[in-house]
Amino acid sequence: SDSFPSYMQPDAIYISDIHILKLTIRIHALRPRPEGDFGLRFGFWELNATSICCEDQHVDSDELQLHDATFHIGSLHCLEYKGTCEHSIVTVGHVTGLPAKSSSGQNDVYVPSTASQILEIPLSSAFDAGTDPSYALHAKLIYRVGPKDGKQRKKQNGFVSLKTGTFDVDMDHSLIGGITSAVNETKIILLGEKDAAETKPKKGKIAPPKKLKAKPLWLLQVATKGGNLSYQPLVKVKLPASRYQAKKGTDGFSLNTFLNGLGVEYGQSLLETPTPTSLAPISILPESIRLHILLYLDDLTPIEKAFKIKRK
Repeated sequence: SDSFPSYMQPDAIYISDIHILKLTIRIHALRPRPEGDFGLRFGFWELNATSICCEDQHVDSDELQLHDATFHIGSLHCLEYKGTCEHSIVTVGHVTGLPAKSSSGQNDVYVPSTASQILEIPLSSAFDAGTDPSYALHAKLIYRVGPKDGKQRKKQNGFVSLKTGTFDVDMDHSLIGGITSAVNETKIILLGEKDAAETKPKKGKIAPPKKLKAKPLWLLQVATKGGNLSYQPLVKVKLPASRYQAKKGTDGFSLNTFLNGLGVEYGQSLLETPTPTSLAPISILPESIRLHILLYLDDLTPIEKAFKIKRK
């Protein structure tokens, strides 16, 4: 009806939903190994994410432009595999030893399904946030632009809310270097090698002054349920449940927070405690592979000492 403003007309409203029950991404990498005969060692990173939801509500009219986007991940787990060894890099959502539920016992996030409800499409129970209060990531973006004043729009306001569940991050320098090398190789494969030509201003010409645009007002809120962050072998941080608030606008950038129970350890001596030897990587192998390993060993004395086996 024409009695309603333009931003309330059906033609100006767009709603879209994406729901993914589980997503697995594997990135394979060949790392150099100078001491080996073949010069290459096989390994890969695996990223597992469950209960992924993305919803975008968009209003496009002359009087108002509005974006309301929500992104939700139920659980996130990143693993690194080198040969038969497995290393957990990042775990968000379900972390052993850390509380996943809020102190009030109620979930503090809402998983949207507006388009699915309008189209009457049933969703899996995994997207029902009320059944499992733990989550990995919940982000919300609201961006509003007012009516046009000439050629520009005024009154630009934005709000970003980011919430994370309990997390456990364990990485080192070699992992960062491996990921950087993989990203660079991917860029070369997809984009090709291109020499970046530097643009230099011509002499004798003065560039015209840039027009100052009105800076939008952004409000940022970040909340986390706490977790552990380790950068071996120097840094170990225990972050408590905390909340951060920031503001960016014409007055600049401001940030405020309060941390109670923050724990920081720095120094190689703190993390140099020797770990006991583990036979788990060998024990999880199939029996046929273990027998092949024993057949190619010239000396069984180390294995006899490890298993405490006495020769007859």
